[in-house]
Amino acid sequence: MNKEEQVILSNAKIQALIHQLPDSWETYKMRDYIKALEIPISDGSTDEVGRVYEGVDNTIKLIASLLNISAEKLNADLPYVVVQAMANRLAFTTKEPVPRKAEAWYKIEDEITYNDYTTLVMLMKDPVRNIRQCVQIFSREPLTMEAINDMSVQEVHDAFFTLKKYTLKFLRRLTRIQAKKLLKMQAKQVMTMARQRLTKKSYSKTEQK
Repeated sequence: MNKEEQVILSNAKIQALIHQLPDSWETYKMRDYIKALEIPISDGSTDEVGRVYEGVDNTIKLIASLLNISAEKLNADLPYVVVQAMANRLAFTTKEPVPRKAEAWYKIEDEITYNDYTTLVMLMKDPVRNIRQCVQIFSREPLTMEAINDMSVQEVHDAFFTLKKYTLKFLRRLTRIQAKKLLKMQAKQVMTMARQRLTKKSYSKTEQK
């Protein structure tokens, strides 16, 4: 194999590595997203140079996680321009997924039970960590965690966005119901107090006679 063939092979391998990376939320698997949550983030620099370095360092850690190699090996083996090309491919991660309407295989609002809603309220206290459990509750058909891991981040995000809207509606409705109950209780208490006062006045007048 001559030098030119070696260069072509090397370039082919690099291109293959680059194309292993997702280029959108639709191609970013949930299992890789969850794995990325465990990456220790560099943060805390107060100067511009430090913040730029931290951004590069965090991007390299994400690339290494997605390619299942160490950040040290990535830095040692690949030219900067290649790492930059990889970072450009992952540029979509700097923005949140644009929410879309969830697919029909998710439960509609009336199919979600009260227990489901109360569980979801608890899970949504840490939505990033619990997003897969939320999707399990929201699915019409039983979903394993493995099946959710194979879904794209976009699919899961769409489900969570729709579910969040349902949960907020549920909480507002529950608040209105509780408020009505409270008003009824207060009205009942007022009526009871009024009757008691009237009874006392009537009893006092009777005694005076």
